[in-house]
Amino acid sequence: MKNRTCLKILLCSLICAIKIHVNAQNKLEKNGESFGESYLKLEIRGNTSKEPRFFKLTLTSNLTSYYDINIPILGNADTLLKIPSFKLTSAILKIDSIERYIFLLPHDSTQVIFNFKPSAPPDIQYNGPYKTIFRETKVIQNLFRSIFNDNHTSDKYVFEPNTYRDNALSSMREKIDKINNAPLAEDSKKSLQRTYATVYARMFLLDPNNGMYLDNVNAGMDKEKAKIKNKINLDYYTFLRDLDLNNKDYLLSNYYNELTKSLLADSVLNLPTTDHILLQDWMNRTVAILNPLLGYSRGYFYDIMLANAYLDQIARNKYLSDEQTKDIIGYFKDQSFSDYILYQNNINTLRIAQDTGRVYDWSRLDKGDLLSEIIKKYPAKSIVIDFWATWCGPCISAMDKIKPVKEKYKDVVFVYIADVSSPRTLWNNQVKSIAGYHYYLSSAQMERLQKQMNFSSIPTYLIYNKHGKLEDQLTGFPGVQKFEEILRNLHN
Repeated sequence: MKNRTCLKILLCSLICAIKIHVNAQNKLEKNGESFGESYLKLEIRGNTSKEPRFFKLTLTSNLTSYYDINIPILGNADTLLKIPSFKLTSAILKIDSIERYIFLLPHDSTQVIFNFKPSAPPDIQYNGPYKTIFRETKVIQNLFRSIFNDNHTSDKYVFEPNTYRDNALSSMREKIDKINNAPLAEDSKKSLQRTYATVYARMFLLDPNNGMYLDNVNAGMDKEKAKIKNKINLDYYTFLRDLDLNNKDYLLSNYYNELTKSLLADSVLNLPTTDHILLQDWMNRTVAILNPLLGYSRGYFYDIMLANAYLDQIARNKYLSDEQTKDIIGYFKDQSFSDYILYQNNINTLRIAQDTGRVYDWSRLDKGDLLSEIIKKYPAKSIVIDFWATWCGPCISAMDKIKPVKEKYKDVVFVYIADVSSPRTLWNNQVKSIAGYHYYLSSAQMERLQKQMNFSSIPTYLIYNKHGKLEDQLTGFPGVQKFEEILRNLHN
């Protein structure tokens, strides 16, 4: 099967899905509450750069899609992140041209120490789960590129979906055999095999018409003639049995979640949604469709499918009813599933669709000039805008010091802006005790604001007068005396 254009997509998916060893799986199995906060401590030493360095974390887990956390750091710093994790969260940590796989477990800590040197690559120390995978990052990436580019070209045209399916499965098995013979640790091989199978199935087997088009064009067929649209029947999906999706080894592959979400959305399978249907009815209808294809009617695969069906409902702003909540709590033997679903429901319920109250989630709203939108909400008021994050120690320390000043200047509006680098649960909890108005943004929105106002570090403060004019901009807390002086001048 040849499709070089998908290399970058597959590689990105693979990067987020390289996994762990047997001890890790044992640890997961023994962890009774396998949903909770993971702790990542990032320590920077020897950083003499006068410009901020941007650390980027791309995270994913069995029930979460990829999302980014961007961390600007100037000089040496210790940063502690608290990240909600379902069973296992894997991450790509990027800084400059350096890239490493790191891993997070609920109720556990991971530490990464960067020791920068003047004329040499930094020394990186990793104290956390799965050190072998951390060390094998480059080997794994190079192996994937090699296997993906090692394609055979057939001169035979394929017109029938089931024939295409059988050829695709044969190709997939060949690639997995190459992984098995590669110079990697056994645990890495095992996880890589499962990861490749889910990625390959989602990108090639779930879209046979596109796969046949690519194969036939590569075999020399005219592009217009290759545009064949076949009707796909349910018996085509017997390839799912080949994937052995109920195997707990898929705990080691975070792309497993992406495959299950694609199956839920597949128009031929036509699986039900959880809207306006009892849990057991949803499961009965789903099992009736999938059991003939899979050969089994219960297990981890069905739990993930059910959880993702509820998460899709929540993502569409259709929050769980009391009856659904009761069903979910009573159904899952593994409490981490129900904990995670209810957590996501609570988080989404807290999103403010209308501009009321004092806490606003704008991370999914399409606003133009965010600063103008915020300033317009507080006409004829002096405004202090504080850019901060839950993981920013200096930000939180400054807030405590400013409290007496806020009490003194009660007519000044204090606005606090954070983004998704602050885990939403932690942010929700912290803003309850911080007087003022709070806005939660996406990373892209924050990046636009930083570019617009030309700053890269936090805390940063924007001070506007009653006419909406920017009077002062500060990066770093200037001290209580200076801060109060600035506010006093606004009233003169």
